[in-house]
Amino acid sequence: MELTTDNLIKIIIGVFVIVVVVLGVYFAMKSYVIPYFSGIGFEEPKIDTNTEFGKQLLKDENLIGSLDKDGYFVYQGTTTDIYFKEGKIYIKKEVFGLDWINPDTKIGSLNSENKIIINKEIQYSDALRDAYKLGNEIYKIK
Repeated sequence: MELTTDNLIKIIIGVFVIVVVVLGVYFAMKSYVIPYFSGIGFEEPKIDTNTEFGKQLLKDENLIGSLDKDGYFVYQGTTTDIYFKEGKIYIKKEVFGLDWINPDTKIGSLNSENKIIINKEIQYSDALRDAYKLGNEIYKIK
């Protein structure tokens, strides 16, 4: 097969048709199929704010803390040594002011609904236990 002008035009038209079909399938599925599978995989799970539990959880009085830009837990205006990273919760440990000597200790994790599970007793474990992480805010029904 020679690469003539006729064959080159056929190849360009074929690639164009494939691109149009793929884009058409994507836009057809974007509104209905893709949102159906949200919360699966690496996407952060969402709490349905339309349910009674979601409405009660998101009240201002249930906000117990937040995360700063580095992921550290801020409780009542005080930044703690607890930080969130990739679905796990750690406490920063320093030896003589050097944090690279001793690795940080894992104290808990987030389950599939972003509920905080604390495995070790620490200073703020009662505040964090059974709370929910939504974005950079921590809520707990009191």
